[in-house]
Amino acid sequence: MAVTKIKPIKSTLSKALDYIENPDKTDDKMLVSSFGCSYETADIEFQMLLDQAFKKGNNLAHHLIQAFEPGETTPEQAHEIGRQLADEVLQGKYPYVLTTHIDKGHLHNHIIFCAVDMVQQRKYISNRRSYAYIRRTSDRLCKENGLSVVKPGKDKGKSYAEWDAQRKGKSWKAKLKIAIDAAIPQAKDFDDFLRLMAAQVLRAVCAPYRWLETNVELTCGGVTYSVKGKAVLDPGWRVYDSAERRDSSLPELHEGDELPVLSAEVKEGQTSPPAHFTEGTLLTAMENAGDTPDESERKGLGTPATRAGIIEKLVAAGFIERKKAKKNTALIPTQTGAALSAVLALLFTVYMLNLDMKLMRSVVLPFLNKHYDSQKRDRRIV
Repeated sequence: MAVTKIKPIKSTLSKALDYIENPDKTDDKMLVSSFGCSYETADIEFQMLLDQAFKKGNNLAHHLIQAFEPGETTPEQAHEIGRQLADEVLQGKYPYVLTTHIDKGHLHNHIIFCAVDMVQQRKYISNRRSYAYIRRTSDRLCKENGLSVVKPGKDKGKSYAEWDAQRKGKSWKAKLKIAIDAAIPQAKDFDDFLRLMAAQVLRAVCAPYRWLETNVELTCGGVTYSVKGKAVLDPGWRVYDSAERRDSSLPELHEGDELPVLSAEVKEGQTSPPAHFTEGTLLTAMENAGDTPDESERKGLGTPATRAGIIEKLVAAGFIERKKAKKNTALIPTQTGAALSAVLALLFTVYMLNLDMKLMRSVVLPFLNKHYDSQKRDRRIV
């Protein structure tokens, strides 16, 4: 998938060209090319062409940006798609410089072309119609090269700045969407949904939750025990939090105090399994997945705008299902989802151990076929 943006250059043309031709961003200028000019002297050649124009306007050039989804293409393919886009949109009339930047988490092309054409010295008209043509052409070229495309209506009305903020996890619209998606499964009816959303708004604008935590170490029979207590100083936003919390404050203690032992007993029990994910806890886990640093451009699983959609696709495909509990709705893996997890674990093991295909056919594929047989499906993996 490629996202496009175009903007005029009214001054400092040479600085813009120097930026897009930066050797550190273009693999030592291996990903720099041009048409109708030399990229080393493009600013001079553009100016000579502008001087010949009768109505050149206020623009010296136009800057077209084409950004690709991370990990979806290679620098060489991205550069070739950028060349095809420039050739088709500009129709061989406008000189341009094309570069592909590889220094970010995603590949992106920069195309700077002169504001007037080489044939009739007429200025380029940049408007909604011309941009719509650029986007349609970019989508078609991506599809022809096996890349994903933006679905019609999916990003309607979204600016490049909003798309970029969403990709970096800083979009307030994407965060609002997450809050709504998390509240919907918890709501009993529409009025309850409004109550949940109002509570989130109040928690966002209230004072911080402040508490005092006390750590105490006690020695009994030569064994050291530790206990933590928490005394609430200001409940802040948690006044509007419906979760129940027990009082964990400790009595007043001083260093060196001797306390009586009231009772002692040995209890035998079993550990409880982790709680099932709910819509809200799974969205949080997806957001924090991996060891990606906070300042990374791409963090977590999916993006803030697509994580809820990923969950819906898993439900629709039959990998997980929703089950009502007393207080919330849990997400439970189905038999198909559990089998898929086991298969992925096997494939990961084969990949990490660099095992050959004989093991794939003797272990993994029989497991898959057994699963398909248990699901009474006709197709088998061979």
